[in-house]
Amino acid sequence: MTTRLRHRGSIVLLALIIGEVIMTMTVAFFGYFGSYLNAERLALASAQAEALAEAGIDEAVYQLTPEGIHLITDHQLPPQGQ
Repeated sequence: MTTRLRHRGSIVLLALIIGEVIMTMTVAFFGYFGSYLNAERLALASAQAEALAEAGIDEAVYQLTPEGIHLITDHQLPPQGQ
């Protein structure tokens, strides 16, 4: 074999190795990006769930306030039979 054919073969091998490295880095980047988006989606859902739970507690306290809190602060028992 001549040196020209040897160089041609080594250039093809080098191009394949560089292509594999670039492809691997691209796949790794998209995997990282996908996991980052999933983490952000879960964080947003968690914040929304916490806000909804707090709003539900506030609503329940508001609805119980007119009767429940006044009876407790006046130290009176609720009427029997109602």
